[in-house]
Amino acid sequence: MSERGLSAAERAVWLMDRAAPLNGVIVARIEGPLDTAGVRAGLARLQRRHPLLRAHVGGDLRAPRFVDPGATAATPVALRVLRRRSDQHWEEVAEEELNLPFDPHGAPLMRAALLEGDGAHDLVLAHHHMISDALSAVSQVRELLECAAGLAPGEEPSFPLRPAMNDLFPAAGRGVGRLGALGSFVWQQAGRTLAARPRRLAVDEQVAPAARKSRVLHHALTEGETASLAARARKESTTVQGALQAALLLAAGDDLQGGADRTAGSTAGEESVHLGCFSGVNLRDQLTPSVGEEVGLYVSQATTFLRVDPQRALWDLAREAKARLDAALARGEPYVTFPLLGLFVPSGSDPLPGLVRRIDQAIPAGLGITNIGRLGLPERYGALSLDRLHFAIGLALVAPLAMAVCTFRGRLSFNVVYVEPLLGRARAVAIAEGVRARLVAAGALE
Repeated sequence: MSERGLSAAERAVWLMDRAAPLNGVIVARIEGPLDTAGVRAGLARLQRRHPLLRAHVGGDLRAPRFVDPGATAATPVALRVLRRRSDQHWEEVAEEELNLPFDPHGAPLMRAALLEGDGAHDLVLAHHHMISDALSAVSQVRELLECAAGLAPGEEPSFPLRPAMNDLFPAAGRGVGRLGALGSFVWQQAGRTLAARPRRLAVDEQVAPAARKSRVLHHALTEGETASLAARARKESTTVQGALQAALLLAAGDDLQGGADRTAGSTAGEESVHLGCFSGVNLRDQLTPSVGEEVGLYVSQATTFLRVDPQRALWDLAREAKARLDAALARGEPYVTFPLLGLFVPSGSDPLPGLVRRIDQAIPAGLGITNIGRLGLPERYGALSLDRLHFAIGLALVAPLAMAVCTFRGRLSFNVVYVEPLLGRARAVAIAEGVRARLVAAGALE
C-alpha cells in the first residue's frame, strides 16, 4: 500500500465534485470481435499499471489522501455491458457517466461501459477528473485495446504513485518563481477583467449545483473539412485552436445579441461585447520529470478576453486569440491557475458552500475550449479497428458551455458540453451549429 496527500488544488477539485460531478468521459468506436472478457482484461491491466486507477480517497475533509491498496488488493473497475441500440446510443451513456457521482472513498474512481453491436461497439470510459485528464484517457484506450487484442506484453512494470502536478512543476513554476507569477497573474487578470468587463452567457434558469446536468452535442468534420481547416489556419497565420475559439466566441456573441428578457438581462442591440474563454493547456512535457502517458491530472488552463461583434472577421479574431494565448503561456499562467484553486477553499468544518460561491464569482470566463490535437494512436489492434475517438468533460461548476476537441484518423470532432438548465438545449444547439456556420462562412471548410 502507498499513499500521498492531496494538493491544495486537488482538494479543491475533490470538494467541488461534492457539489456537482466533475467527471470526464472518452468514447471509442471499435470495429471487430471485441468482447466483455477482453474489456475486463484490459481494465485489469490498466489497474495493474496505474495506481490512481485503483486508489481511493482516505483521511478526513481537512487532510484527504490518495490511498493505493496495491494491484493485488484493488477493487475491479465497474463495467456495464449494454446492447448498442443506435449510432447515437453512446451520447445517452456518456451523459449518464458525466452526471453520476463517484464515491471518492470507494475505489476506484473510474467506470466503464461497453455498448455491444453487430461488428461495431462503443466503449465509454469515465473518470473522476481529479485522477485523469483527456490525454490520460486516450492512452488508456490504447492500452486496453492492446490487451483485448492479445498484443500487450505479459508482464509490465507499474508506474509509481506520483506527487501532485504542482510538485512536478519546473523551477519557474515553484517556490519564489510561482509566487512572483501568482502576484503578476492576479494583478494583470484583475486589470484585464475590469477593463474588458467580460460578459457571460445569460442564464435561462439558475439552480443549485446538485441540480445541474452536463449535456453533450456531438459534431464531426470530414477528412476533407479537417484538412481544409488546418491549411487555412496556417495560411491565416493562426492555429486550428485559434480558429475554433474565434468561431465559438462569435457564435456565443450571436447568442448574446439575442439575449433579451433572460435572467442576466437584455443584451439585444449591443454592437460588441468582451468574452472570456479558458483554454486547456497540457503540461506533461514541462514537468520534472516528464510523465509521458501516465494516468493523472497533468493539465491546467489559461484565460483570454477578446472583443467580439457580429461583423468581426473570424480570421482576425483567430489571430488575436492565438496571440493572447501565446502571451498567457509565456507569462507562465498555467503554473498559477490550477494551484490557485486551493486558495479559494475557505477554512472551517464545512468549506463547500463558500468554495462554490467563490468559484462562481472568481471565474470570469463563460466559455471554454480544450483541444488535445491530433492523436497518434494506432488504428489497428490485431483484428480490432479503432474507428473514432472523442471526449467530454463535465462543467457544472466551471462554465455553462465549452468545447472538447480532438482529431483522429484525419477527422476533427468537437463535443459541445453545456450545463442544463443554466443553458437550454435550443440555445446550446444554436451555439454549436453557429460554430460550424462561422467556419463555413469564413471559408475554413471548403
